[in-house]
Amino acid sequence: LGLEYPSGCIIAKVSITDCIKIDDEIRKMLEKKDPLIYSNIIKHPEWDGYGFKLENVEKIEPIYINGKLSLWDYNYEVNS
Repeated sequence: LGLEYPSGCIIAKVSITDCIKIDDEIRKMLEKKDPLIYSNIIKHPEWDGYGFKLENVEKIEPIYINGKLSLWDYNYEVNS
C-alpha cells in the first residue's frame, strides 16, 4: 500500500482478541474480502503461519527498543 512506518520501535499498543491458522480456506475468504490488503498472504500459499485479530489499537509516540519479531508485553507508561 506504500505506507511507511519506522522500524526498530513500538508504534502502537493493541489487544489481541483472536488467532487463526492461515490455510487455503482462509486465503480464499481473504481474497474475496480484500485482495489488495491481504495480497501477501494470498500470493504465498507456502507461508504457514497465523493471523491475529487486533482491537483497541492505539497509536503511540515511537519507543525505540531492541527486540525480536514476536509477541511480547512491554511496560508502557504515559509520561505527562
